[in-house]
Amino acid sequence: MTATLCFVGTSWLHCTRKRGGCDCPWTRCKFSSYSVRLKYRKSPRGLLWLLVSCQRPPSSADEEPQPQPSSWIQRLKKDPRWDDIFSLTLALAVAWIVRWFVVEPRFIPSLSMYPTFLVGDQLLVEKVSKYVRPIQRGDVVVFHPTDQLVSYGYRKDEALIKRVVAVEGDFVYIRDGKVFVNGTPVVEKYIAEQPDYIWGPVQIPQGYLLVLGDNRNNSFDSHIWGLLPKEKVIGRAIFKYWPIHRVGWIEH
Repeated sequence: MTATLCFVGTSWLHCTRKRGGCDCPWTRCKFSSYSVRLKYRKSPRGLLWLLVSCQRPPSSADEEPQPQPSSWIQRLKKDPRWDDIFSLTLALAVAWIVRWFVVEPRFIPSLSMYPTFLVGDQLLVEKVSKYVRPIQRGDVVVFHPTDQLVSYGYRKDEALIKRVVAVEGDFVYIRDGKVFVNGTPVVEKYIAEQPDYIWGPVQIPQGYLLVLGDNRNNSFDSHIWGLLPKEKVIGRAIFKYWPIHRVGWIEH
């Protein structure tokens, strides 16, 4: 005697229908995408059991979720050149921050600051100290053109360099080849020659500076185009690094 077991839900049940007429789940799944496994086993009573199991092929829903692709940063970290890339990126970021917020290089295009600077000299301009302490007399400053200079044809993004001679509140005038600040002649060891013009007297208003070139008689400066607004100052020139034989701190 042969009996057939059909799997229904979670139970095995005897199938009493004739062979070929069974509509139990295992029979139906033979004609679908399900796989059918058959196994015969003889019972102690001599009965032959047909074990039927229907197994659905794994679908995408049953599969374990695949790991999501790693981010570009994770892929980059696995790159053997990651250390070099990180070091280069960090160096560029630091250089960019220093360049725009701390110190920047500049070069001298003219002889207006002779003999302190020659054409082609390269120097460092620091931008931080102007927020810490006021700009002082004798400081060499780099600044953007004033509106008056722009009207003369200068670009707004250009950088000019001059020496601060008087600050806000000072009473200044130029006579007899000397600069007088608050009634006292200024000792200027750094100028090319004494000025041969007369200027002033003027009291420097709040927020302005009087800037002159060290080459007094060959400098397009405040005695021609007017006072310099403090907000136009980029920073102070502090160190000359080129040419090599002229390397050194800038005299103030």
